[in-house]
Parts: sequence; structure tokens; C-alpha cells
Amino acid sequence: MIRYKKEFKQSLVEMHNQGRSYTDLSAEYGPSVDSILTLQFFDVHHTANVDIFDP
Repeated sequence: MIRYKKEFKQSLVEMHNQGRSYTDLSAEYGPSVDSILTLQFFDVHHTANVDIFDP
């Protein structure tokens, strides 16, 4: 399993919030669309501090 740093995950959420599609972000940076959607869900619900991809 690939582990992404918190800053990287937050940057994906920010880029999506600025208009980038999940598909484009996935193609360019590697995480699956589903992973980015999960990050977005946690960010929207103010639980982004919960590091769901890190042990």
C-alpha cells in the first residue's frame, strides 16, 4: 500500500476545490479517483486531521 504525506493529500483536495477533476488529479499524481474522493469527503466533514491512509 502506498502511503501519502498529509501535505500531499491536502494539496489534492485543494486542487480539486480549485476546479481540477478527480480523473485529472488521479492521472497526474497517482492516487485512485476513489482515494481522492475519500480525501474530499473527510475534508468536507472537517475530519481531515484523521489520517485515514497512514498508520
